[in-house]
Amino acid sequence: MKETVVLYPLPAMGHLVPMVELAKLFVHHDFSVAVVLMHTPVKHPSVDPFVARVSSANPSISFHELPPTASLPDTTPVPLFLDLVLSNNPQLLDFLAAHCRTSDVRAVVLDFFCTGVLAITAELRLPSYFFFASSAAILAAFLYIPTLYATADIDLKALGDSPLHFPGLPPVPASDMPRNMIHRDEHYFRRMIRVLECLPNADGILVNSFESLEAEAVRVLRDGTCIPGRRMPPVYCIGPLIADGSRDVGREKVEKAESKGPAAATTTSSVPLAMASSSSSLGAVSSFNLQTSSKTPQASASYLIPLIPNPFRPKTKPSKLAAAPCRRHIDASFFPAKKPPTDSRPTKVQELSVYEINEGDRSSPAYLRLSQKEVNCLGDLVPFSNKLYSGNLEKRFGITAGICVLIQHVPERGGDRYEAIYSFYFGDYGHISVQGVYLTYEESYLAVTGGSGVFEGAYGQVKLQQIVFPFKLFYTFYLKGIADLPKDLLGTPVPPSPVVEPTPAAKAAEPHAAVKNYTN
Repeated sequence: MKETVVLYPLPAMGHLVPMVELAKLFVHHDFSVAVVLMHTPVKHPSVDPFVARVSSANPSISFHELPPTASLPDTTPVPLFLDLVLSNNPQLLDFLAAHCRTSDVRAVVLDFFCTGVLAITAELRLPSYFFFASSAAILAAFLYIPTLYATADIDLKALGDSPLHFPGLPPVPASDMPRNMIHRDEHYFRRMIRVLECLPNADGILVNSFESLEAEAVRVLRDGTCIPGRRMPPVYCIGPLIADGSRDVGREKVEKAESKGPAAATTTSSVPLAMASSSSSLGAVSSFNLQTSSKTPQASASYLIPLIPNPFRPKTKPSKLAAAPCRRHIDASFFPAKKPPTDSRPTKVQELSVYEINEGDRSSPAYLRLSQKEVNCLGDLVPFSNKLYSGNLEKRFGITAGICVLIQHVPERGGDRYEAIYSFYFGDYGHISVQGVYLTYEESYLAVTGGSGVFEGAYGQVKLQQIVFPFKLFYTFYLKGIADLPKDLLGTPVPPSPVVEPTPAAKAAEPHAAVKNYTN
């Protein structure tokens, strides 16, 4: 059975075209590729002809359109994309489950807007990767934006041309940021922050660049400097990917350019996909705009990647290196199909369910109001410690302990957004550390950053379900990098409900209903 990679782009040409170029690269390395298309209320007229052309020319690339879903609200473009992702999740789950029964699915590669799919891939134990079709420098800057806003109460609209500073990157004038990323009070901005915060929760990120072009930006990504305090997944440089042949792109402006002659066609058709998709979806302006070289049509379209003005690179004299060869290979460490992985840690996903319950006997939560105001304000700290029980509520595991920092009030949802860092303690079995966004009004996904004992070397993510905030919470861990969990920690979980309670024996931490040396 041929190994298969599933690709899941947004249903927009600027996202579909780069993903198809990635599909061709996988086919070049003897993978079969299934491109899954979301169902949309309105389809771009170029999609079907483009899919037909690609299918005809590439038999190893198959396209699968998901069945219709519920109607979607009339919102601005990017929130609509995010709504599309969530509304298509049930259909995607059914497709992946069925496809895994008939194909050797090695991984799922997601458009970087599709962070809402991580719950699906985790449930199916499928490795998940994000594909970022723009440059490494832009990815590093975007990943740092949540930290930038969390640590400084700034309004980019008022900064004008004042420089913004990103780790390891040249300063960027605030006015050169994508226009929709500077209005922090808008619904769009808040949702995009959540998308950017979730990107590191994947098994890896594919970026359409190569290390010799953006050495410093790639270093910032791989070191995790752009997400301080969090685990950065592996970053794979798989570029440059180029749309070889303007007709495949299916854009009117390409056809118009071709009608004006070879020189005009070159200016449009040779635009590398490194900047053609995600920046446009983010409302990119100013120096994010593309300019291409004046090479011959054949050279530009199929072999060379022009240099691109980039706001994250210093304005220096043009390099003598006007182009780099289009390499037909994936980073050597990506998807080792034949050779064993260099990381000896287990990659199997293990599920662990626990309840966190505040029984009112630990003076938790406490409120450190550094603002010295009577109500919680941005930047105030909330240390907490609660009791930890097994998912079946029959055993006392220990406690949780950590701290939350209030980042944002969300009055329309009746809750708040925190940045949290805390640990789960399991007595002699050790502990698990997590970090990430903590929402009081809906499910959150946090990154597993490590552990001790049987959890040493653990990574993955955990889904947090608020049952009765802040008194009852249910967690589902999706753990990798560790040996099989002890049966003492497992069991069929009780479905989350406001009325659930631990058994009397577990509450009393009787010897048969508590782990050895449970943390208290």
